[in-house]
Amino acid sequence: VFATDYANTGTYSIGTVSLPGTTLTNTGSLTTTTAVTGAGSLVQGTGGVLTITSATLGDIANFDFSTNDNTVNYAGSVAQTITDTTYRTLAINNSNAAGAALASSNVSVGVLEIGGTSSSALFDAGAYTFASAGTLNLLQGTYKFQTAAFADFDTINISAGSTVEYGGEQTVTYGQLLDEARA
Repeated sequence: VFATDYANTGTYSIGTVSLPGTTLTNTGSLTTTTAVTGAGSLVQGTGGVLTITSATLGDIANFDFSTNDNTVNYAGSVAQTITDTTYRTLAINNSNAAGAALASSNVSVGVLEIGGTSSSALFDAGAYTFASAGTLNLLQGTYKFQTAAFADFDTINISAGSTVEYGGEQTVTYGQLLDEARA
């Protein structure tokens, strides 16, 4: 329980994070192993890395993952649901067959990075698209979707050995597609 405002600049793995009206600002590396709760605020500062290993981020009243240059990393060994918000960098590095999934079309990303540290990473957009999307970096692992069109990223980088899994009939429109095997 964070009874007062706190600015994290270190590297911590915390089981229970409760913010009862307080603000936790993360400019270090913070791993949460259970859902974050409370009436407070979780702010990702410049350079901060927040790794979520639980099924969801939790039931926190306020969070800011978009103002500063930071990364929110879904890296659980359980099925994960991505919180509806705007992310500067959303990283998917999970290690389970269910992956990390969108629960709505209310997610915006500056950068979506899949498989930066996990070759089995799975991102499942399901029937949803992003509210807005900048760059897709599919480094390894799988991007899976079932909408009529692939998300409209400004830039798409797909590395050799990674997978885009289409479900049903889709129209694919790319802003820029880079094939690293031919580059």
